[in-house]
Amino acid sequence: MKGADIITHMDYTTAKEYIHNLQGRGIILGLDTVKQLLKKLGNPEKSVPVIHIAGTNGKGSVGAYLSSVIKENGMKCARFVSPCVGEYRNTFLINGECVSKEVICDAANEVKSAIDEMENDGVYPTQFIAETALAFVIFSRLMPDYAIIECGMGGKEDATNVVDLPALSIITKISLDHTRFLGNTITGIAEQKAGIIKSNTPVVSAVQTDEVQKVIKSHCCNSTLHISSIRKRVYHPYVRYVSTAKCINCHTSITCVAHSRKSNKKRNRKCSLGIQMSTDRQIHS
Repeated sequence: MKGADIITHMDYTTAKEYIHNLQGRGIILGLDTVKQLLKKLGNPEKSVPVIHIAGTNGKGSVGAYLSSVIKENGMKCARFVSPCVGEYRNTFLINGECVSKEVICDAANEVKSAIDEMENDGVYPTQFIAETALAFVIFSRLMPDYAIIECGMGGKEDATNVVDLPALSIITKISLDHTRFLGNTITGIAEQKAGIIKSNTPVVSAVQTDEVQKVIKSHCCNSTLHISSIRKRVYHPYVRYVSTAKCINCHTSITCVAHSRKSNKKRNRKCSLGIQMSTDRQIHS
């Protein structure tokens, strides 16, 4: 479908209403439908380096901090935020600024055309699946250096979990949430959120409870884990120590960022600094 002639028939307001009206289809976890939709769109998710964020608390603030870090390094950073706060255009950001109505409208028409084809075959994408596809189409056109993609719910079966080799996977603090869909145990929820971890991809995590940390480590590598518990002093007003764990016989590594005892915002800044330290080589390479 990519490159085909698309007849634009929705303006921005109509496109926004179209996406909103898909809300009635509820929540469906799993990747089959979103993969089918993205395939019809030419797999735009493959064209942008993705930083993928899962977790219960702090995804938004960590994404915002990291976006600022990338921007300050002279790079272009996209960010997908759902649900957004305020104006709908806040769902799709470039260097902290809303994407234009024209870009959203053009991409939404392309997504709708693909969804129409799927509906003719009896497949009905949900609102979040449509928004995820819309984000990837928009970002593939604007070509940022990185796209920060926040999970909607969980991770393993979340519609955003379609990137085979993200530049970085991030897991913020995990606690009980969305138990109706993710299960009512902390380890079950951790299994879902750790599902964004991919082979040969660095992972940054906020320090978790022991049981959650065990789940995350098991996803990093099925072989032996070596914990290099370096209590490294970091010169930063919000961070005192960062500890690192690396997998033996595996290219996936995990960086654990210490808790803040004061506030969630400071804890999220800590996580962001750990991410910055982890990605410095990529940003300056």
